[in-house]
Amino acid sequence: MTPPSLIRPTARAADGRRRVAPDHATPNHATPVQGHGCAHEDVPGLRVGGFVTAARLRARGCSAVYRAHGPVALKLACLAAPAAELALLDHERAVLDQLRHSGLAPRPLGHDSCGAVRYLASEWRSGVPLAHWLHEHGPVARARTPETAELFAAVAGAVAEAFTRLHEHGIAHGDVSPTNILLTPDGEAALVDFENARPLAGPAGPARGGKVTRLYAPPELELLPVPGGFVSDGRPTAASDQYAVAAVLGQVLNGTVPGPRSTVDREALVTGWPARSWPGLAPVLGTALHADPRLRHPSMREFAAALEECLT
Repeated sequence: MTPPSLIRPTARAADGRRRVAPDHATPNHATPVQGHGCAHEDVPGLRVGGFVTAARLRARGCSAVYRAHGPVALKLACLAAPAAELALLDHERAVLDQLRHSGLAPRPLGHDSCGAVRYLASEWRSGVPLAHWLHEHGPVARARTPETAELFAAVAGAVAEAFTRLHEHGIAHGDVSPTNILLTPDGEAALVDFENARPLAGPAGPARGGKVTRLYAPPELELLPVPGGFVSDGRPTAASDQYAVAAVLGQVLNGTVPGPRSTVDREALVTGWPARSWPGLAPVLGTALHADPRLRHPSMREFAAALEECLT
């Protein structure tokens, strides 16, 4: 029997923050996705750099993602792939190295060329993808209970805190979506898929990013259509991540992804019992979703603090 919720609120920790914890954990990339990759066969037992694949999860163009025994997440790119695609794999390894001790991202376990492919092996993070929870249970606004209200507050706090910490490590994620956010067994939020991540200061990294989830992308990022989706031609920033986080939280709340807002239409973001329970929530989300990034909250930390205040 499916439990009523994959995540549940827990008591506040000593620092006063809410915590959420999965009722049961599922690994990131838990559902295999079929696709086409050049020479990336969906055959268990492929040996790459000392790692042995168990299942192919995604294949796209000249790259693929596998779950390997360990378990380990294993990204492959053909050495014959365009240089930009190989550069993204190398860049993601560098980002994971930078975040190695943060607890926010998978730890890198290996990165090299082997035969006809380049690979990146990283820690397999257990947790409930936010996309999975939304698919199974729908938005929290559908059911008005004290537990539901506490649940949204806990999820919003955990997600906002994860991106706050990421920015404080000097990194913008660049592809914020429910698929790339995990609710972990210890009640925190963790992040995956860092090929679009960029430093908040200093060199920008690869000239062009990888595939971007268009639904949550802010208007200032220039998205270019490519086969199978969109890529970003702009550099993600703290403000662009803030917009995308607010878009994700709007979907968790209402089931639809809100678009860019001005100061005159943001009240429509929160209606019904959530509006009565949290009268300050619409202005907080609306500011984060402002079409002009200069008019959003000054930082992710301030956005997180405003959320905490209005949801308490």
